[in-house]
Amino acid sequence: MIARRRAHGFALVLVLWVLVLLTSIALAFSLHVRTDTRAASGLTEQVRLRAAADAAIARGIARLLDSQRNRTAIQWGIAYEMPWPDATLRITMASESAKIDINYAPRPLLIGLFQQVLTDAPADQLADALMDWRDRDDRRSPQGAEAADYRAAGRKAMPSNRTFASVGELAQVMGFTAERLAAILPYVTVYARRPRIDPYSADATVLAAVPGLDMALAESFVAYRDEQQAAGEPVRLDRLGAGVRYLERRPVPGAVRLHAEARSPGGRTLHREAVVRAGGARGLRYHILDWRQTTPEAR
Repeated sequence: MIARRRAHGFALVLVLWVLVLLTSIALAFSLHVRTDTRAASGLTEQVRLRAAADAAIARGIARLLDSQRNRTAIQWGIAYEMPWPDATLRITMASESAKIDINYAPRPLLIGLFQQVLTDAPADQLADALMDWRDRDDRRSPQGAEAADYRAAGRKAMPSNRTFASVGELAQVMGFTAERLAAILPYVTVYARRPRIDPYSADATVLAAVPGLDMALAESFVAYRDEQQAAGEPVRLDRLGAGVRYLERRPVPGAVRLHAEARSPGGRTLHREAVVRAGGARGLRYHILDWRQTTPEAR
């Protein structure tokens, strides 16, 4: 009798343990399903936002082409909102000629930018190192660096002796630390393909890099320029004195950077950016130079 009771007790304990094990498995499976569902939902939302942002860029390109065909002005830096199901879209356009092209900019303009943005850096050395990297010879500039200097410093990358393929390539040039590159990134480009700056869309920091100008004069000019453009009046460059030699006299149609922001009702945000140039090979209406996902800080 006692043995039978013990057997029944053992069986009851075993059943309870099996129930606990099955319950644990069920809970784990349920948690796994919920996690996977949330991940799938987030991925689906990410895909939808990316499609929406790309659609915003496509609409921005259409607006750009319409403005060129109809000879109407684009308001650079103004965020246009666009309707889209289940998302809020904003597109901003900016001329790449408003930046300093590191492949074409003359040395004084490069020095001016480095002095303006990298106040504690050796501007002359950075400018010479940049120009030594992009020129076609192995002759070292007074404060620059050629292949022998890179080898002596134990660097693996050597000067390419050709134009920069991207602004990120500056990270390989001697003197350009990650912090310095991040600081100048908003003001440089490889897509303008011009030695001069477009003063009709450049910001105050870029204009202040022009020899003979300072931040106070640049900010004053930007305020005056924006007022004149808003009123549909011409912008006089003689206010910038001798600095006009580094500026385009007329607005330059060239590469344009489009930045799209797509925001879901739940607050998730995705940023996409493209650089396009009107016209192109084989009769194309525009040519895509770059198209990527980015962040607000990388703009």
